[in-house]
Amino acid sequence: MHISDTHITPLGRFLSDVYDAMVEKINEERADLIIHSGDVTDYGFLQEYKLARDRLAEFELEPLVIPGNHDYRNLGHTLYPEFIGETHTVMEVEDLGIIAIDTSVPDLNEGRLGRTGQTHLMSGLREFQELIKVVVLHHHLVPVPEAGRERNLIDDAGDVLKIICENGADLVLCGHRHVPNAIKVENTVIVNAGTLSSVKTRGYHGNSYNLLEITEKRIRVKVIRYLDGNFDVEMEKEYKRMDSP
Repeated sequence: MHISDTHITPLGRFLSDVYDAMVEKINEERADLIIHSGDVTDYGFLQEYKLARDRLAEFELEPLVIPGNHDYRNLGHTLYPEFIGETHTVMEVEDLGIIAIDTSVPDLNEGRLGRTGQTHLMSGLREFQELIKVVVLHHHLVPVPEAGRERNLIDDAGDVLKIICENGADLVLCGHRHVPNAIKVENTVIVNAGTLSSVKTRGYHGNSYNLLEITEKRIRVKVIRYLDGNFDVEMEKEYKRMDSP
């Protein structure tokens, strides 16, 4: 499961009832892995982090989480490690090699990896030669349709995209724009998640999460939307993996 942009806060823009429904639905799915691609909180306040820690614990499977730009507001970057965890994660889960890298900068909406982040990304991709390689970022790598005027693309998106494509990343998961999308660039599938539980949705996209089925041959992306109290499938796409028949 790929979730993103929960924007947990006691201050009004967090849809607690929607979050409840999403957690129940995702727990029923019995996922092998839950990945949260950032903006756990809305303003990075202490009370938000305390609430977020409790709400994330409602998932039966502990999510792998990276920070987003909202998490780094108001000194939130000093609280994130205490209440949520690591800001960079490199790990193996069955046949997946996962490189989750922090792209956020304190008190800025813009994101970047920079030289250090690019080096971590490249070394992680090269380490997982025999595995299906998954990269997790908060900020988007390519513009997202129906997300409004383009802004906050990763500053060094061109260099990052080059590293990802040249080093055989199979899948990149992003958040930030609150609109789900999937596109293939060369042999890499780039998937954006919508917002799981923020009031800030766009048009009829509603709140949503992505259900991903990853095999040696295929990557299937299904967007599960929650709108007006009902779940439906907003989008479903399938991509062949590199060199697969």
